Amino acid sequence: MKKNNLNLFIIVIIGRAFDILTTYISGGGSLAGEMNLLVRYFHYGWNAILLSELIIIIIAYVFLKKQTDFFYFEAEKKITKSNLTFKKYLELLYYGRKITFLELFYAKIKLKIIFNTAIHIFLISTAIFSFLIGVNNLLAGANYLNLYSLSNNIFYQNNIVKMSNFFVSLIVIIIYHFNRYKKYLNYKKTNANE
Repeated sequence: MKKNNLNLFIIVIIGRAFDILTTYISGGGSLAGEMNLLVRYFHYGWNAILLSELIIIIIAYVFLKKQTDFFYFEAEKKITKSNLTFKKYLELLYYGRKITFLELFYAKIKLKIIFNTAIHIFLISTAIFSFLIGVNNLLAGANYLNLYSLSNNIFYQNNIVKMSNFFVSLIVIIIYHFNRYKKYLNYKKTNANE
């Protein structure tokens, strides 16, 4: 496994473990008030939660072990232009050509790139949300400055969790693509003589 992928894998494991541990501590072993879909809608217990976490970790491991920058660099090697703007880079990476705004909705897209990106963004977002939820669990469990009732009102009743999921994921998507763009520019710079 590549170093970056190994780092991401370790962060996901630590984040998920932090979330589970703080859920257990703040609930005193009870899953009352747990937001996990398996618990809320299917009334599963700790065994199902731990099994689902194990499945997430196994899927992350398999993907990150086999995944390299292959999909990106194969697509990026075909981009012969250098000094591309970020927008043009994304167009060529995902579509192989310049597109108009309306073509975003019907032009043929490179699914391998989309799949690879989606998995990475899911894992990065999962790690971020695991730590945020863990901190919320600690605040709720400690009833620190009565933040438990505040956190219940803010996070669960007013859909801020859904909004924060959207905005954090959007930020992760943008940062992820800028990072890919920087790697592409460095790759083109170091391989300019080839």
